[in-house]
Amino acid sequence: MPMSQMWSYSRTHIKNLMP
Repeated sequence: MPMSQMWSYSRTHIKNLMP
């Protein structure tokens, strides 16, 4: 998994946890 995709995934998770 490329780094950029990992960042995107992390960002989405953070947004879900802290909208």
